[in-house]
Amino acid sequence: ITIKRSTIYADANTKAGTSRINARAAIGSGCYGAIGNIYITESKIEAKSEGGAGIGSGGYYSDDSSGELNWKGGACGLITIRNSDVTSYGGDGGAGIGGGWGTPVKDIEIENSNIKAEGSSIAYTYTDGNTIYQGAAGIGGGWSESCEKIYIDNSTVDASGRESSAGIGSSGSYNKYAKNWDASVKGSIEIGSSTVKARGGSGGAGIGAGEGATFDSGTEIIFRGDCKIDATGGVGGAGIGGGKAGYDD
Repeated sequence: ITIKRSTIYADANTKAGTSRINARAAIGSGCYGAIGNIYITESKIEAKSEGGAGIGSGGYYSDDSSGELNWKGGACGLITIRNSDVTSYGGDGGAGIGGGWGTPVKDIEIENSNIKAEGSSIAYTYTDGNTIYQGAAGIGGGWSESCEKIYIDNSTVDASGRESSAGIGSSGSYNKYAKNWDASVKGSIEIGSSTVKARGGSGGAGIGAGEGATFDSGTEIIFRGDCKIDATGGVGGAGIGGGKAGYDD
């Protein structure tokens, strides 16, 4: 998907009925589907999804609430935003910019842009009566899934994650239903010459990993140039760094 010199409002409303079976991104893929690269430049974008990422991949849905979650939705490729003004809201466990519910995202590159991104969460009750809140990063992974490299340069960013997830980084993977998934930070998070406000959801870092998530070997969080950073973790999460410890079988 390429968007250039455009003004776009995109709304993926999945609430016409009571099912999330049509979970999809506002800009990106549909339910279950993967999406290749998304390139936005010199544009003004407002994107709202009620079932996937605002910009990125759609969510996965299953009516089976018994047992462990072993499935995944389709991955999202490279997301590039340059010289643009973007406001993006995820829905039902989808990131503002990145992965939908249960879907990972590759690299995210933001340059010379103004960004507001909010992840989302959904309460889900399993047949054993246990209810968990499945949240996503503001910029990064969808619920219980990973992000790769995140690069932000010469930009102003306001990013908020929801339950268990980082504001910028990965979501969480803190409960037995998601222990076979991978919510790690797989690439470095690099921020240069930017003003960033990042808020993690409960258990998630402001910038970094979600609750129970890990950093892959060799990954770093890097700040360079004239950065102004305001990063706050949720309960138990670092402002910058790791999230709260996760599920222990």
